Amino acid sequence: MPEKRNELFKYFSGNIIRGAIGFVLLLLLLLTLKHFMDEYYEDWIVPVADRPVYVFSFFFISEITSGFIPPEVFMFLYLKKPTLTFWKIVAFMTLLSYIGGACAFFIGRYFGRRGHLERWRESPRYGKLIEYYDKFDGILLVIAAVTPLPFALVSMVSGALNHTFWHYMKFAFSVRFLRFFPYAYLLWKFGKVDWMQFFKSVF
Repeated sequence: MPEKRNELFKYFSGNIIRGAIGFVLLLLLLLTLKHFMDEYYEDWIVPVADRPVYVFSFFFISEITSGFIPPEVFMFLYLKKPTLTFWKIVAFMTLLSYIGGACAFFIGRYFGRRGHLERWRESPRYGKLIEYYDKFDGILLVIAAVTPLPFALVSMVSGALNHTFWHYMKFAFSVRFLRFFPYAYLLWKFGKVDWMQFFKSVF
């Protein structure tokens, strides 16, 4: 039992650290782009942001199939919107993520009941996730919900292993919002800072 607990802690903390590093790098990249693209914002970013059906459809598909595109990339498109509008968008993205995760769960259940589970166990994409799910059960859903571990894939695995939807909701739905609002707040807060002016004043 202590060994299992240690392995779980190392796996969770490793994902948290990778997520924090990845978020900081992504934040720096997005804010650097924002600074250098300010003069082109109307020509480049606004036309994309003004097509919310396409933006949110793409985000929703990502949340169902892989989740490898960080939500912050989509939030970045709306950084210059009024504060209330930005937070409404973040709330809507969170809702889409919940729905996307539920869809992924039932997709996994569909394939699991048609004999794909054993094939998935041997695949590089799902094999490790199934192994960790067998060890940690729903805790893996919590890790996937709040870290960069692909939430959609873990949701599929949960469905394929024939867990009840209540079991899935209990672990995943209770914490998924933590992957959106704290990250969105940091992106929004740092996005308000004129970093070039800040560094000039410091140095």
